[in-house]
Amino acid sequence: MTSSKQPTPTKDTEPDPQTTIAIQTEPLEQTILWLLEGVRLADIKTALAKAYPSTDADTLIQAVAGEFEKSADADGLVLLGWCLEAYRELYRRSVEIGDFPAAMRAVKELMVYSVKCLQARDQDD
Repeated sequence: MTSSKQPTPTKDTEPDPQTTIAIQTEPLEQTILWLLEGVRLADIKTALAKAYPSTDADTLIQAVAGEFEKSADADGLVLLGWCLEAYRELYRRSVEIGDFPAAMRAVKELMVYSVKCLQARDQDD
């Protein structure tokens, strides 16, 4: 969180991102979401103490680190497939909302990857 305001955990569906951190799920999943959203560790610890007072923040953050480590151990082809599907979804949503520059960036990235794959295949033949 870039704001100097202290975040307050809330179960609101539309919190003010400058003053609150939304609580959406269980402590482990919520901590993962906060980290992925870029919330500072100190703000996460404060929010955890308020939202989940019986949870030890340091132990929970270590559990999150373990989850990230498991994710990093994924098969390369699985990660590649996920990336391609993510680009496809970004392209679809961009076209849906009329953000054609973003759609073109997704197409360009996929094209660059496709060319590299074709070149690698040609070298193997």
